[in-house]
Amino acid sequence: MSIGLRKRLIHAYFIVVIFPISAVYLIAVFVLFMGTVHSQEERRKYELELAVGGLEMDLNKIENLAGSVLQNDYVAQFLRHSYDSDWELMYDYLGYMQYQLYSYINYNPHIFTLHLYSDNVRLNPGGFFSPLDSFPVSIKHAMQGRWKADGEGRFHYYLGKSNQLKMEYAAEIVTDEELLEGFFQQAGMQVMLVGKDGKLYGANQYENNPVSERGKRFKKLEVPIPSLRVTAVVYLDIWEMALEAVLPPLLAGLFLFVALSGFLRICLKFVNIFQESEILRKKAELDAYQSKIEPHFLYGTLESLRMLALRSGDVPVADGIFNLAKLLRYSLTSSDESTLRKELMQVERYLELQKIRLEDRLFWEIRVQDDKLLDQSCPPFLLQPVVENSIRHGIEKLRKGGKIEIAIKKELMAVVISVSDDGAGISEEKKRLINGLIENSTSDYNPLQGEDKGYALYNIGMRIRLFYGKESTLRIENRSTGGTVCRMWLVYMHDGGR
Repeated sequence: MSIGLRKRLIHAYFIVVIFPISAVYLIAVFVLFMGTVHSQEERRKYELELAVGGLEMDLNKIENLAGSVLQNDYVAQFLRHSYDSDWELMYDYLGYMQYQLYSYINYNPHIFTLHLYSDNVRLNPGGFFSPLDSFPVSIKHAMQGRWKADGEGRFHYYLGKSNQLKMEYAAEIVTDEELLEGFFQQAGMQVMLVGKDGKLYGANQYENNPVSERGKRFKKLEVPIPSLRVTAVVYLDIWEMALEAVLPPLLAGLFLFVALSGFLRICLKFVNIFQESEILRKKAELDAYQSKIEPHFLYGTLESLRMLALRSGDVPVADGIFNLAKLLRYSLTSSDESTLRKELMQVERYLELQKIRLEDRLFWEIRVQDDKLLDQSCPPFLLQPVVENSIRHGIEKLRKGGKIEIAIKKELMAVVISVSDDGAGISEEKKRLINGLIENSTSDYNPLQGEDKGYALYNIGMRIRLFYGKESTLRIENRSTGGTVCRMWLVYMHDGGR
């Protein structure tokens, strides 16, 4: 398919299919976003109002308890009575007052402590008493009851008892930190308690992000807390709510887009297949015609050169030409299946040719556990590329040369072929890369095609899997004595065929 036709088909597909679907989908996502933001705002405000209502109920219980303390006859008698001696005061405190105070403190789980103010109590037994002049609230506010925060997560409730506009005695109840923490937990959000003067109270107050720095991205919710004279404030992150609502449909839309793009790719691939089939058929016919002419010319030329070398008495040159001719004949006429015996013969011819060039720098040894193993079927050119790798990347890199050892043996239900050398070896990083790619080799992707050292092994690993199945494989390792070893595990077939 021409590039221009491909582009036109892609453009038409996007205009007719992709763009309309995407436009409708984006509109639906926007509507969903707006609805989600509104519903989330309503839900969060309802949750905040529930939390504020629960806090108000707890505060009212403490206020009622303070009123009960001041109306208690035992408490009133103790605070009003002018004791002549400290001994008499301590007697009454231990006799009934101590019990009354601890009963009130233990009555409500949110009460941290209780404090009473009176000018008649000169001592401070139990740490519960102070003179009236130290009372921190005015008479007016004390008569109405007043809450104050201490900045440490606790709240103080003050209530006084008066007689003719003069305060006789007063009570102070201090809440524990759990009262405020329970409110924050029930709200389930980051909440600020803001007074009329703008001051913040409580422990959960956006410490790292002040109110002044919050922009249009945040939605502000406010619920007053009348008892404390503060307002509970929450800032909702609109973008966070949007992401929570819109992310699933956006991911679904992305998946749909990928699916439609994949469908387009499949269609183009089938069009290519139909268009290229005729080109491939004609090319195959041309290659077959050329293969009938070129090998005959090549074999005849090499045989003529061999005979010329023999007449001249140059036997090594004649043997080299003979081995080269056999290698070429095997390469040009081999089928899709061979045997280990043929492969070994091919490798020996290849090594003899390399010996002419490397001379005393190259040695080899071939060991076969049982000759019957050589009848094992195998894909052609299984061994020669591995041996060639050992020479090019191992033996040739050393001035002294080295030795190649080929061993074939049976292990359980597999034929194990080892091709080892004592050459330069391979880096650990390169070894892990090649073994990993061989392990995941497929016929569609050859990542090492541009690298001499890895592609041959990658190709062999892929062919082994296709020929024997996924249980057969190939791995390359470093030898402890130097050099590398390449091992192939081939499924063993008793009849010697596939």
